[in-house]
Amino acid sequence: MNYVTRGGVEFKGQVHFNDKGKPYYLEETHCKRCGGEGGSSRWAFTGWTCYECGGTGGHGFREVSLYTPEQVAKMEAARAKREAKKRAELEANRKAVLEAHGSLLARAEPFVDCGTEEDWQEKQQTYSPFIADIYRNAFRYGSLSDKQVEALERAVSQKEAYLAKINAPKGESPVGKCQVSGVIVSTRCQESVYGMQCKMLVRLGNNSTVWGTVPEALFGNGVTMDNLKGVEVQFWATFVRAEGETSFSFYKRPTKVERLSPAVVVEEPVQVERNSADEALDGFFSMVS
Repeated sequence: MNYVTRGGVEFKGQVHFNDKGKPYYLEETHCKRCGGEGGSSRWAFTGWTCYECGGTGGHGFREVSLYTPEQVAKMEAARAKREAKKRAELEANRKAVLEAHGSLLARAEPFVDCGTEEDWQEKQQTYSPFIADIYRNAFRYGSLSDKQVEALERAVSQKEAYLAKINAPKGESPVGKCQVSGVIVSTRCQESVYGMQCKMLVRLGNNSTVWGTVPEALFGNGVTMDNLKGVEVQFWATFVRAEGETSFSFYKRPTKVERLSPAVVVEEPVQVERNSADEALDGFFSMVS
């Protein structure tokens, strides 16, 4: 009689039978950690011997079942039936999710596409990996928990509000010396002929933007360049509108600077004093690695 493996491949080696008369063949095995070598020079600092097999290499044999072609065909038919049942259940679950949360998923869809190599930069304003993960899993598994629905609703609302804000009509940016107030949307430090200079982009109330040097008065009490983004500020300065622009100006000599909202200050981690034992351990692990 011809026997085959579970994958349907004909077996031509020696066939054995167990106490119940079922066929099998012997497959050679070895330690998965050391690959059957029993040890490795990589573990020289802790002992050459593999702790998984105790240095034996884990050589041995395991029994692998064999089947008749008819048995394999029967098992494959049963597997196909189970998979068809799972697919039907998944489709039913997906339909139920769409019926319950179709409007929310439709709102989330514009934020799922991360773009291609050609247009990924344009997609960065709309793409949200968090929204995309929940959206795809809803269709992959056919389910959404109450907490996932709440999180998706919150994330989509925040993204919609952000897009509405940046896409809102922009007013005229200031010109001349005047006082302005707005929110810092980005910061950047760059080298110049005058040394390192730190700049900030401020969005004003009419959605226009101004760009210039970060005033020293904004720093202090834990406020740094790292946590200035999102802070609302007010200051006087001299503004010059950018050439060809109506809603973007440069400013210089900012004065009477105020922070109208606090910055998020993150406490620095406590520095633990190191001793000679710590340094010795560092040296040991560097040699091991």
